[in-house]
Amino acid sequence: MSIICKKLLLVLLITWTSMGLVQNAIAYEVVSGNCSDANECVVFLKNPVPTQDKLCNSSDFSVTWTPGDGKYLIQCRSSGSDEDNVVWIVDSNARIFARLNYGRFIKKSVLEKTPNMEIPDKFRSRSLCSPIDMSMLRAGDFVLLDKRPADEGENPYCYAPVYLMLKGGKLVVSINGGSARRSDPDHAVHSVSARDKQLLNRLLDVLRQWHP
Repeated sequence: MSIICKKLLLVLLITWTSMGLVQNAIAYEVVSGNCSDANECVVFLKNPVPTQDKLCNSSDFSVTWTPGDGKYLIQCRSSGSDEDNVVWIVDSNARIFARLNYGRFIKKSVLEKTPNMEIPDKFRSRSLCSPIDMSMLRAGDFVLLDKRPADEGENPYCYAPVYLMLKGGKLVVSINGGSARRSDPDHAVHSVSARDKQLLNRLLDVLRQWHP
């Protein structure tokens, strides 16, 4: 191999390596965040620029977790409706990854303090579809509010509480009255692709270094 070819190959190798290092260095940016007195943290995120590194195409991208327990809820809220939201649940200690295609999170401590609260919505506040099950709320890791049709004429929607618990190596989804059935299409738990797992792990690395 000629000297010129060797130099050209070296330049190409350096370029490819540099591109790989840059891509691996791309990180999610925490725009704002805080932790409550109940040790529930919430941060809002900015996506990395390259499309291939995006988990969420919405500007409303956030995470809630309790520091130290390794369990995270990552939320990508749709600009259209809550029914189009995407939620990832991760237990980094048990290596559990799950995806839900509905709901929006709310801090457990908020519902504990105000179980009959009105839920802010686009055009007006909505009521809960049913009372909060306090035992399920306290036992669970996270709670989602799932926007559902209601029978009330003036307020055609309400929010149903959905309790999420990570235990026994899986995600358990419960609603008022008990665990949701696996065959229930409204509360289906979906698998997470290898690509998204990689992006989620990259995001978790950022969160572990974040301090309020």
